[in-house]
This record gives sequence, structure tokens and C-alpha cells, in this order.
Amino acid sequence: MSSSEEDITSDTSKSGENVNDDPDLKEFDFTIKSTWSDLELEVEDKTLYATRSFLAMISPVFRRMFKSEFKEKEAIRINLPGKKYEDVLTFLRCTIPWSSLQVTDENIVQILPLAHEYCIAGLLEDCCVCLMQELDGLNYAARICEICLLAYKHGLTNVIDECISRFLSISSSQYRNLELFNTLPSDIRYRVLLARLQAIDSAKTVRQ
Repeated sequence: MSSSEEDITSDTSKSGENVNDDPDLKEFDFTIKSTWSDLELEVEDKTLYATRSFLAMISPVFRRMFKSEFKEKEAIRINLPGKKYEDVLTFLRCTIPWSSLQVTDENIVQILPLAHEYCIAGLLEDCCVCLMQELDGLNYAARICEICLLAYKHGLTNVIDECISRFLSISSSQYRNLELFNTLPSDIRYRVLLARLQAIDSAKTVRQ
């Protein structure tokens, strides 16, 4: 959870309010226009209802959009071409501090690209934690490749490092001829090869 999200929840706690007791907040799931909605997001010819101040608070991308001379600065309706309605809805719901929806293995492919695009630090951290948990003890080469590709695309360096560690924990025969492994960026494959050679050298040194 980001600092701005923590501020929201802490302010609510200090006031003695329970968000589940407030119908406006309880129904604030972006598919229903609430008291706080002042922005419409058009995705796949469907409408999602959001709050400009909240989006600006959690995302520097939205903040710049609303403060600069972009056409969205004064717009009450913003079109999001090329995005899927369910992906955007899931992503938005995960930005709400009191939401019961969490980042999981099933929805991370919906959430991570948008969290990266809109630079939402707290949500990116949640995605990183989710992937690290999945990698823990993982010995299925194809899935390690998938996670590594996802992490590389969205700049999750800690996850990439863990993927390389997982490659070292399994036999190279599991992935060296794997088509998915060969689609990894060349620098990642080089790091895997270098790490394996270093491990071999270390083992030789110990035996000597």
C-alpha cells in the first residue's frame, strides 16, 4: 500500500468512520456513479466512474494529465483505447485501500500492465510480492520463463533476479531447448548462463 493510500485509511480511522457503513464508499466500485464520481472512463464502449482527485493522488501519470495542458485536464470523459473493460475495472478496484480484491496469480496479468503504465507504486509492490511468492520453490521452467518475461516488460528487477535464481536451481536441460526460454531478452539469457558458469566454477573450487 502506498503512502497516499495509507493516509486515506488512517484519516478514515481517526474520524471513527467505518467505510463499510458508508453506502457511497461501499458502492464505489467504479461501475456505479457515486457522490464522489466526477470523471467517466470510456473503455470498450462501456463507462467506468472515477474520481479525479483520487486518481491524481495515487498516480503521477494521472496527476500530470490533470495539471498540464493535455486535453484531459478539463475533460469529464476520457477514452481509454486499446484497453479491456474488465482489466481496467479490476485494476481500479485494486487501487481502493479498503477493497477486498487483492493481486493474485489469476489477475496479475490484468493489473500489472496498468499499474506500470500509471506508475502506481503500491500496486506495483503488491504485484512484485505476488510473483515472488509464486516463484518460491517453483521448478517449472516454462512458468519461470513466463514470470521473467512479465517482470522484464514491467521493470520488476527483484523478480527478474529471483527468476535467474530459480533457473539455477533446476537442470539446464529443462529450459535450454525450451522455445519460451529462447524468447527471453538476450541480456537475461546471458545472465542465466553467466550465473550457471559461476556456480560451476565455485563448485570446482570447493572440490579442490
